[in-house]
Amino acid sequence: MNSSKSLLRVENISKVFPNGDEEKVVLSGINIDLAEGESIAITGQSGCGKTTLLLIMAGLISPTSGNLFLNGKAYSETSNDIALVLQDYGLPPWKTVADNIRLGALLQKIPVSDNELKNLKSQLKIEGLDHLYPHQLSGGQRQRVAIARILLLKPKLLLLDEPFGALDALTRERLQKLLLNIFRQRGFSFIIVTHDVEEASLLGRRIMVMDSNGGGINTVIDNPGFLSEGYRDTQEFFEQVKQLREVLKASD
Repeated sequence: MNSSKSLLRVENISKVFPNGDEEKVVLSGINIDLAEGESIAITGQSGCGKTTLLLIMAGLISPTSGNLFLNGKAYSETSNDIALVLQDYGLPPWKTVADNIRLGALLQKIPVSDNELKNLKSQLKIEGLDHLYPHQLSGGQRQRVAIARILLLKPKLLLLDEPFGALDALTRERLQKLLLNIFRQRGFSFIIVTHDVEEASLLGRRIMVMDSNGGGINTVIDNPGFLSEGYRDTQEFFEQVKQLREVLKASD
């Protein structure tokens, strides 16, 4: 168990969407407690409500019932302490890399020094791209630019929706490693939604498997090897992946 202070608490969240003359229950009785400096990977079959849950936690969709708490305070709208990273990067195509990176900080009136910007670009290996536009970048470069823009906001909680799903395997692995390195250095918390079993096993200190039918959380798996050096190549990691696959098959 993580003894750190609770950062995010999701309390009995449910979401129901109109479906013609009936209603479709997408989420039902979801409870999550995320500590400061902790990560959770949420996975499950397509259509089980993973993204809907993430958007509710981001304050972009209202739940039908239940409550959200950030640092012990109830919230229902977007917060500067929460940042969302999407699979499609969310980069305005008419803005250069330099303008895209600064966009969020500019909108929130967060001062950014040239030295901070230089160090961040170096850390993400996106130096020398300032004059380019998103369509001139590779998928991995676009995702790094999106991450840079988010990190300038200094969020306490990072929410990621299939952020590496459209990338090739090697680029995905590099960005997974990058995310973990930044996580170690900056001490924020994050929740990642992913359908990839290995990604969930690598990035989640806890792994939550959502029920494909009932809209709830089917199983929570502890992942004690998380953040261990070279974890991806260990027998422990292979066993973790195997366990998660078995749970997913059983929940289908």
